[in-house]
Amino acid sequence: MKLTPTLSTLILMLSLTSTGQADDLATPATPPTATEAVSTPATAPTLAVSDEDIRALLTAMTDKVIVPTYQALEAHTQTLATASQTFCTKPDLANFNSVKAAWSAALSTWQQTDAFTIGPALDEQFDFNFYFRPIKKNLVNTVLKSTEPITPEILKKNGVGVQGFAALEYLLFERDQSEADVLNRFTHSKRCEYLVAASTLLHTHSTTLLHTWTPHFSDAMKEVGKGSTEFVTAPEAFNVVMNRVYQAAENAKLKLQPALGQPAFQAGLDPQREQVKPYQLEAWRSGHTLANTKATLLGVEQMLVAGGVLDWLKQQDKALLAGEFESLFQRIKAIEFPSSDLFAQLEARDFKAADALFNEAQMLTRYYKQRLASTLGVSLGFNENDGD
Repeated sequence: MKLTPTLSTLILMLSLTSTGQADDLATPATPPTATEAVSTPATAPTLAVSDEDIRALLTAMTDKVIVPTYQALEAHTQTLATASQTFCTKPDLANFNSVKAAWSAALSTWQQTDAFTIGPALDEQFDFNFYFRPIKKNLVNTVLKSTEPITPEILKKNGVGVQGFAALEYLLFERDQSEADVLNRFTHSKRCEYLVAASTLLHTHSTTLLHTWTPHFSDAMKEVGKGSTEFVTAPEAFNVVMNRVYQAAENAKLKLQPALGQPAFQAGLDPQREQVKPYQLEAWRSGHTLANTKATLLGVEQMLVAGGVLDWLKQQDKALLAGEFESLFQRIKAIEFPSSDLFAQLEARDFKAADALFNEAQMLTRYYKQRLASTLGVSLGFNENDGD
């Protein structure tokens, strides 16, 4: 099992950093990427879950959550690639909206995978190909200004800073311009070349990830403790997976924390909310931050519910703890937002719903760390962002 060291992540980000506005400068607002997953202990933990139960849980997670989500990602990115090609053949408003809708559906699906970004997704930092942030505007603009045709191969050659969902967002959305003005920019053939190339490459990456999971890695997940090709023991595998689910819950919280000025506001150090910074939101251009956050939390919920963890708790006479998680997920879904655009809400200083979501996300990480992990016997690895 390969867990990429955080140091290599930092080196990669530093090598791509260039001067510019908020996009080109790495800021504390960016939650840790999947390759900054919590490290697992050097020794195998002593779990409260038997090897047989671990295999049953990992089988449920694999068959009911992980593989179906990667299949959905492959399908959504195919839709995005097709919609991009259709739009560039006929660049009208209807086709433009179809591309943006396809981008949104694909990105939300990718965000769900945060709860199980392990194994193939981490090999050689493969996850960076999907969503490297913050976007490197200077690199993207250099590609747009080049005289050579923009192809998937050219984007691969130029690195993760010009690929994936963030690069596509930069092409498709702009808060300072009307939708008609953004649409008009695609009359420039290079912009359409870039859109088609980036969408096609994203679908290629999605197909690669799905094929590396099935059948090899999915079989290895279900055979832990019985000759698995990826894990020596069942506890090792379960600890890796449950650590990743915890990191995803942390990431959901961190999508909101810097932009909301947390935790300074909660501590009473910023009562006027002067530290609120909408531009530190993830996907602020498109207003997709809220959708990203909800999708990440949905991935966590699916791993615990469809993956069988809460049912296991109930079988162990821990129904109260399982019920607390179920109630928490229900409360998250019940939060009513004035719009889907969190950026606009923060600019209007309407914090009520965003604060509620942050508080529930923070409660989720506390439940997980203080109660679920100890009940399962899981040893949560070091997480530099864990301040609870």
